[in-house]
Amino acid sequence: MNDCKSDTDVYTSEALASQEKFERELENHAEVRKALREARSKPGSEENGRVVAEAKLAAVETELAGCESLFNEEKKMLSENVEELEKVVSEKEKECNLLHEQYQNLAAASERSEYENPGPFIKPDNSMWMFYRDVILAELQLDPTCSDESIGVQQCTSLTSKCDQDNNLVFKHTGEDPFVF
Repeated sequence: MNDCKSDTDVYTSEALASQEKFERELENHAEVRKALREARSKPGSEENGRVVAEAKLAAVETELAGCESLFNEEKKMLSENVEELEKVVSEKEKECNLLHEQYQNLAAASERSEYENPGPFIKPDNSMWMFYRDVILAELQLDPTCSDESIGVQQCTSLTSKCDQDNNLVFKHTGEDPFVF
């Protein structure tokens, strides 16, 4: 009986050891299956990540294309504005040159008077009256007078022609103000 008992103990211990081994194998198998599931799901998550990244890239490319289109439109519009402004500047330069030429003509016309301090008055027909300050001739002076200055006018047929040399008196007496013009 002792032999039987010892055999039973051996079988029991071997059965327990086998069961522990089986349970360890089951746990190992479960861990391997879990790792396998994770390994299989990883490419899927990487694939999902790639799909998401590609979608974001496509959105950025679309936005960039829109920005590029907007940039090109603004560039074209600014180029057109620059062309228009260059035309305006060119026209203004021509206008400035014309005004400068007219000024030169007026300056030349004012030099055509022999009298002191000429002041031009340009009429619509481009003829001109040249007002000037002068000394009153002795025969025209008023008695008593406090000033011997007068205001006269000359007529010019154009801005560049010489004015008539007549002494056309407008005012015989200008008062004491030396800054009539």
